[in-house]
Amino acid sequence: MPRKPLDLAKNAISPPPHNFQKKLPNAATASPKNRRSHALDNDSRRASWPSAIAVNDVERLIADYLLDCDYRLMSPSTLETRRCFFRNFVWFLRHREYADCDTPELRQFLHYLRHGHEEPGGRWGNPNYKKTLRPATIRDYYVALRCFFNWLVAGGELGVSPLDAIPKPPLPTEQVQPFSNEQIQALLKAARRSTQPRRNEAIVLFLYDTGVRATELCQLTMADIDMENRHARVLGKGNKSRTVYFSRETARVLSVYLRQRPREPEHPVFLSRIGKGCPPMTRSALLRIISSLGRAAGIKAMKVSPHVFRHSAAIQLLRNGCDVYSLMSLLGHSSLAICQTYLKLSQADLENQHRRFSPVESLGNRRKR
Repeated sequence: MPRKPLDLAKNAISPPPHNFQKKLPNAATASPKNRRSHALDNDSRRASWPSAIAVNDVERLIADYLLDCDYRLMSPSTLETRRCFFRNFVWFLRHREYADCDTPELRQFLHYLRHGHEEPGGRWGNPNYKKTLRPATIRDYYVALRCFFNWLVAGGELGVSPLDAIPKPPLPTEQVQPFSNEQIQALLKAARRSTQPRRNEAIVLFLYDTGVRATELCQLTMADIDMENRHARVLGKGNKSRTVYFSRETARVLSVYLRQRPREPEHPVFLSRIGKGCPPMTRSALLRIISSLGRAAGIKAMKVSPHVFRHSAAIQLLRNGCDVYSLMSLLGHSSLAICQTYLKLSQADLENQHRRFSPVESLGNRRKR
């Protein structure tokens, strides 16, 4: 059966009404006054949405959030840290027998982070946790929770974040105290007297020469390092790779260590021990090694850790004439804030040195003689 031809006049699209633009609920075509009114309406509607979640739903939502974090290529160490934070957070909500989690419960949790070690059973119900949490750790908890609740808001689970009413915990400025040259020499001597002298000496020199983070050193593989050109590719925070450089002396000590046993390109550079297989250096093992070297070197007035090597490398680079932008690239920082701290310390050090060894002051001393 042949099709019936279209009646073009009947099916033609009629022109829009005269006031068509005024009827459109589009903020882009509205007047500034209407746009403000439209935004206020949205804000008021969002404010009426819930800001609390049921404690029984928290674990499921956290699991979904961590899957999303993994999809967005967060580093394994960041994922593990947040997993630990959220596990403690859920323990707290269950321990206090809360039905919902809202702003008051979050205030109680942040208060618990600062004072939980004072409870008879210890923090998280563990009698071994009797020490005060560092302010930076409490701030890290806050940031992790803020990211989680903002994710819930973006996904429509909540109207507003219950953390919006709670300001970020203050973080006191920590005085960066680098190693002195004498302390570096003492650490090298301690490394040469240790049970694995070649590995430990290479670790001390590589940390001090490159300023890499502890995790970056542990993840370094043979394929990442170029001994001929004396540079290495490291994977930093946010899965951002960068190139770090080391000196001839560090390359020489590293070569001596690497000749102890042959390795494939995928094998780690620094091993936990010499034995079957190639067990990679773990972060906790590295912390223990550096702490042990600090005790053997007789350093008691300050903490000895891989991160102090990072501070020391940054300050020494500035003292030697490195500019702050190059330093930011070498250390893998995303902003100049930390580098400015290093810069102020290095400039204060230069001021003290000048006051001690001023050429004109030395002329005055000669006249007094």
